[in-house]
Amino acid sequence: YGGEKKPAGSRILFPNGNVDPWHGLGVLEAPRDSEPVMMIDGASHHFWTHIESEITQPEVQAAKEAIQKQVLDWLSEEN
Repeated sequence: YGGEKKPAGSRILFPNGNVDPWHGLGVLEAPRDSEPVMMIDGASHHFWTHIESEITQPEVQAAKEAIQKQVLDWLSEEN
């Protein structure tokens, strides 16, 4: 992302890990209610994308579950 421009859209989730060296360039404040931001304590770059058996941190596992729930909620909404 790089912080150049504020992204515009809907149903965008911006997960960030607080030990990710790139998090300072990410979206750290929700641009809109439909574009939430999530800060994951102890997570590094894209750690929540690993397969479940590789995730040992409870915070990262909870974030992965929250991301999945958010996507499923968006998919179940009426247009």
